[in-house]
Amino acid sequence: MLKTSEKIFSETPSIITKEEGLKILNGVIPLTTCLDKAFQERNRYFENIVRIHILDNIKNGYCPEDCGYCAQRKNANSGVQEYPMKSEQEIYEDAVQAKKNGAYRFCMVTSGTGPNRLTT
Repeated sequence: MLKTSEKIFSETPSIITKEEGLKILNGVIPLTTCLDKAFQERNRYFENIVRIHILDNIKNGYCPEDCGYCAQRKNANSGVQEYPMKSEQEIYEDAVQAKKNGAYRFCMVTSGTGPNRLTT
């Protein structure tokens, strides 16, 4: 059986087990080793090219859902500053600024369920 690091970082990586994943999370395989290997792989496929992706939070808080993992859920006490959906003009201005800053991709996220006619 291959050592965990060999399985992950070989030319033909294979699926790791839960126990092997925990070795990474618990530091048995140092994070610096993982970061170095990730850098080598990125460099192998993309050389020194970096693409900037901008993530714009267009609505924060005010979520009607109560997903236990989310800091924006309706019963959370996370201190997240709530604000309603940004206007189309604000979103447009954010996108223009992202483009000026060299963004390759502009993504928008919002708290809550899916969009509907009242919020779009």
